[in-house]
Amino acid sequence: MLSLLAKSALYRPDLPNDSGALTLPKMETRQFIKINAQHCERYNRLCQWQSGIASVIHPNYIQVLSLPMQLSMMSQQPFPFKPLGLVHISNHIEVIALCEQQSKLTLETSFGRLMWHKKGWVFEVITRAYENEKLMIESTSSYLARTKHSTNDYCDNALDYNATKTKLANADLSLEPNYKLLYQPFEFPANVGRQYASVSKDYNPIHLFAATANLLGFKKAIAHGMYSKALSVSHLLKRIPMLRHHVLGRFNIYTEFMQPIYLPSKNTLVANSVNNAQYEDSRCFSFRLASFKSGKTRDFLRGEITPR
Repeated sequence: MLSLLAKSALYRPDLPNDSGALTLPKMETRQFIKINAQHCERYNRLCQWQSGIASVIHPNYIQVLSLPMQLSMMSQQPFPFKPLGLVHISNHIEVIALCEQQSKLTLETSFGRLMWHKKGWVFEVITRAYENEKLMIESTSSYLARTKHSTNDYCDNALDYNATKTKLANADLSLEPNYKLLYQPFEFPANVGRQYASVSKDYNPIHLFAATANLLGFKKAIAHGMYSKALSVSHLLKRIPMLRHHVLGRFNIYTEFMQPIYLPSKNTLVANSVNNAQYEDSRCFSFRLASFKSGKTRDFLRGEITPR
């Protein structure tokens, strides 16, 4: 994994002269994986995923299992962006059924859509987990490759990110404990980036120490976005009765990463239910991880869980 991280850090793409010719490669990787029980348990403890819910993996866990495959795809020609410096801006997980923690899985990763963004280009990486040839979980991560656009710079092969962005439902998510389905304060210790890196193998320097984060433009080390999502999802699925009873069923989790969480910090997870017109006879649970300090609210992530 360390050699792969070094390769991704040194990768330099051969960019086309014409931005209209920018494309994502038709590339797919496939790997057979037997879940390591000890590794899975370490992840569960860190993300507070209690085995009492069920003996199934955390919905986010396939992101960790597939990270080497994703990095490999982003570290070879003709991938058009530098892996170092990519910003994870959203993640959507569709759960058909959660796998048991001793499962044997086939993982597939591929590129999805390419989208124009005012700060650069957004591209999707899609991961699918199969058990006995049955699709169990599909995860789509959207990454922003930051670059400056010239006047009228656009790509013939790209959609407009704002036009494709999921619209979150309206819900009362004020940072007050009254009338909330869930109100959960969290502490993010200074070393949580290193703890999560030791499990996920995502050793991006921005997550490790203030000194290494400073080298890449951050004033402090920041938490991994997928850790903050995993922690939030753990509490949502075990604390909200309808979701707890639905954990072995089918559901979707959509999350937008708004701002970095500087370490150490204290933040609050709130959640409430709303009607979701997209799915008939269904409830949607909106959630928000944020802080309120000196009269200012700072959002770190927002999302929705929808039972199907």
